[in-house]
Amino acid sequence: MRIGKYKFHIEGTNLILTHSAGISFDMTPDEVAGLSTFINIYQKVIDLPRYESEPKLKGTFKEEVETESSNNTKP
Repeated sequence: MRIGKYKFHIEGTNLILTHSAGISFDMTPDEVAGLSTFINIYQKVIDLPRYESEPKLKGTFKEEVETESSNNTKP
């Protein structure tokens, strides 16, 4: 079975998650319960849009800073 990029299966009592890049997580029942609790608590945060429509900060390029500082020097 799959969850997004992860394949998962049960071995004994452990849940095995394997990413398509080959990274695997072997999770005990306690770890799975902890992850489930975390997801349930933070569900609202997880469901928020990942990107805002307008960034809060404007980036500045090094060249712009150097140009502005050289324009502000007195002759």
